[in-house]
Amino acid sequence: MQLCDLSLLFGLPEAEQFLSAYETARDVRVDALPLWDLAGALRGHPDASAWLPGWVDAGRTELEPALVHERLAAFVSQALRKC
Repeated sequence: MQLCDLSLLFGLPEAEQFLSAYETARDVRVDALPLWDLAGALRGHPDASAWLPGWVDAGRTELEPALVHERLAAFVSQALRKC
């Protein structure tokens, strides 16, 4: 699962927390991550909410198109700031 997926499903703070825990556990820093983040975010264009049916089927009924779009925008903004 990519950080983009985690951000869309759970929120940006949770995705960042996962990354921090992963890097700590592996004792490694993930290089060039903002570029990979942006590449992952491209999968969500033009409409990340197209993934909603699968997520709803998996029990994530709280996810709404507006929330998914908001989370994707926050994720992309953060990745661009890190580049």
